[in-house]
This record gives sequence, structure tokens and C-alpha cells, in this order.
Amino acid sequence: MIILSPKWIYLDNKSLASDKSILVDGGKIANVLTENDICKNFNEVKRIYYKNHIMMPSLTDAYISFDDCINNLQYEKKINNILLNGVTKLQIVTKDYKNFLKLKHDDRLDISFMITLDGSKCTQSDINDMIKTLDFHKSNPNQLFNINIMNILKFDNQIIEKVASIANEIQFNVHIHLNDLIGLSKKDIEGKIKYYDDINILNNCAIHDAIMNRDEILANLNKKNISICVKYSELKTFENIKRFISLIEREYNCILISDKEKSFRFYDLTKITNLVNRNLKTFDSNKIFNCVTVNTERCLSNSSHKNILSKGSTASFNLYDQSKKFLLNNQYEPELVYLDNESLTNVWSTGKEVYAKY
Repeated sequence: MIILSPKWIYLDNKSLASDKSILVDGGKIANVLTENDICKNFNEVKRIYYKNHIMMPSLTDAYISFDDCINNLQYEKKINNILLNGVTKLQIVTKDYKNFLKLKHDDRLDISFMITLDGSKCTQSDINDMIKTLDFHKSNPNQLFNINIMNILKFDNQIIEKVASIANEIQFNVHIHLNDLIGLSKKDIEGKIKYYDDINILNNCAIHDAIMNRDEILANLNKKNISICVKYSELKTFENIKRFISLIEREYNCILISDKEKSFRFYDLTKITNLVNRNLKTFDSNKIFNCVTVNTERCLSNSSHKNILSKGSTASFNLYDQSKKFLLNNQYEPELVYLDNESLTNVWSTGKEVYAKY
């Protein structure tokens, strides 16, 4: 057991606490402690102080392309760069997922894979191949897969219905791209979505391209059953950022994803959203942090840890040094905008410190 005592902890992704510590035991947060708790019951337990730091849940990238990695060295370099940004859970998207499965994976990260099926060329042979892969890895409960559907309109009905059946049987999450529906009339969109709903492929699915598409598509989907994946590349204008924030305000389960980005852009986005909503003064007023932590659980429901700091959760978290802000203001309270990979000094994953900058 070990006790970690930062200056602040972002508990339950709801509030900052400045008088709490966490007790880590066996990879889990065994308890959230007050100073009185420690003095009474845990006075002999090893304790580490982070006197100028804020503790936040570690981050998730639920859809990140690895097609730019052509060898094992490039793969390892990309994985390490991801970790240095405080990401300990990711879902890899690649055309060559079977070869990536053969690589030795960094046990510091919780890694899952996306199997892409393209309706323009998917056959029963591809489905059989996918089933063989799933059967081979079914003995490993930590190896999670989801399905990425491209060109959904071009699937043969029997094939897409088989995919829906497999997804429901194994409880896969299915990713669907709304750009595939561009050009359809409102009536045709309604008909297609009804069909996909009837075969139960929309249950707990993830929708892409919502920022760039018409609201009438979303109006045909049950927001309780979907997540909306938003690429950082889609948020390059204030107009799109405002639309993204409006989706959060309308209680859609939004998830931020890198897709083909070469660098992790979450920290850049927090600074931009802060400019959009300057009047909001509470910590993470826009609930942006949820989009890389707790909101991702729906897409990665079988993952080994959940991104939230509370009793019983997996001990995966980041520590950000805020000492430079103290020099400016002794009464300083942390803001999300000041968290970045420069202030990130420590990354813990499932109860182990996997990165430290001293």
C-alpha cells in the first residue's frame, strides 16, 4: 500500500478537493482519505507528497490511427509519445490489425484494437477471418476489440446483418461514419437508420462526423444509445467548437479522438475552448475533460480500468505541477487550461508509476 497526497484531486470528475489523499493498493484506489483518516489508521503506510500538483485521471484516446507506423520501432516511438501526454488507454485503428496483434505491447498501457470492415469490398470470407481472430484471442479477457464500419451503404444486407449479430453476441461497440450518408434525402436517411436500428447495430454504437453533418441525422438516433466521436481535426474553427460544446450541453456522450493526428491535441483544445467560453469560471465548465475520460467507457466497456478518481477505481492518473502559478498568485486555484504536457510530471497506470519527470 502507498498513500499519495497531491495539493488537489479531481474527484469523480466533478469537483476539486484540496484536503484529500488516495490510498493505492493492488492497482486500485482502495480509499480516498482525509488527514484525520491517515493519522488514525494509516500512519505507518509509505506516503508520497505532491505539494504543488493536481491529480487528474489518466487520459484515453479511443480512436487513433497507427497506419503511419510501418515497423516496430515507429510503433514503439508512437506508443511512448502517447504515454508522455498522460494517455494510458487507447484503441488502435489500423488496416493491418492482425500484424499489430503480433507485436509486443507495452504493458504500461491498456490497448485495444479496431477491426475495420469496408462495405465496398467486405465478403463472407472477411467475416470468417474476423471470427477466427476473435476466437484465437477469446481466452484473453484483456484483449478488447471493436468494429469500425466504413462505406456502410455498400454492404450486402446479409453481411451487415451478420456483423450486427456478432456485435450483439460479443457486445462489441460498432463505429459508424455519418459521411457515408451524405447525398441521401431526409426520407432515405430515415429509412436507412430504421433498418440499422431494426438489426440492432445502432445499440451502443459510436457515431463519427457529427460535427460536419446535418442535425436531422442525429435526430433519428437515440442519444442514450450512441456516443459521438469528435476528431481534433474537426475543431479548427470557433463555429465547430461551439457546435461541439452544444452537443455536450445537449447531453450527448461526446468523445475526443486523434484519428490521424500526428500529435496529441487535447491540451491545445482546452486552451481554445477557454477562449470561447471565458465567462465560465468553474473548473472544466465545458465538461471537456469527460470527453477523454469517463465518456469513453461506453466505447471501451470491457476495458480493465475506468478513468475516474474514486474509491474502488483503478489507480491510473496524472499529476500536473502547478508551482509556476503559485509564483503569480498565492491564492491560485487550478484551471483546466493550465494542464498540459509541460506541467505533466508523473503518470501512474494501474497502481504503478510508469513515467516521472524530475
